Amino acid sequence: MVLLACCFAAAAASTAWAQTSSGAATNPRVLLPPDIASFYPAALRGTDTKGTVRVQVCIDDAGHITGTSVRESSGSGQLDRAALQVAQASRFQPGTRDGVPQQGCAVLPIVFKPDPTMPDPVVTKPEPVVVPPVVRFAPDVQDYYPAESQRRHEQGLVQVMTCFNTRGLVTSTSIQQSSGYTRLDDAALRFLKENRASPGTRDGVPQPDCMVLSVNFIRPTHK
Repeated sequence: MVLLACCFAAAAASTAWAQTSSGAATNPRVLLPPDIASFYPAALRGTDTKGTVRVQVCIDDAGHITGTSVRESSGSGQLDRAALQVAQASRFQPGTRDGVPQQGCAVLPIVFKPDPTMPDPVVTKPEPVVVPPVVRFAPDVQDYYPAESQRRHEQGLVQVMTCFNTRGLVTSTSIQQSSGYTRLDDAALRFLKENRASPGTRDGVPQPDCMVLSVNFIRPTHK
């Protein structure tokens, strides 16, 4: 994190304000400077890069910014661009003549300097890209529907934790939620052991992984 200073206080003394007639005049002033620290280029943190940028800011008679440009560079293109962003994020009160707001342009010196008391940002390692297994083959579940269960009108949903190896073969199964019928639960385990999947990956490398799969036994209707 870098804390920066911006010389808005000196703006009134260094303002070049367009005036076209005589009369009592006031210079524009900054009403709301932004959080300057947030504009310091991340690429320059830890480099002790500092400098002053003189930015011309043009505003209308309502205080809205109509244009910005660098009048005097800091010598660093990144600081110059950051100074323009600072100016564009500021809020201004327009100058006046005889009490009437006037449009015009002002020159603001913006000073960037690192704060040595603040630590450099910590670069964190990106999270790995994890892709779960995807079932590519499953037999017909009706072939595993027990005939006895069909005669007894037993039906229901079974949820099974199914683990695959790096070849996409099932290595283990366990009931997570029962259908309420032991025959159907056992049939679901037999069915899932015949499933085949594309293995899960971590940063593109196949990994053993587990996922919950559902098996729904629904008694066929006969017309």
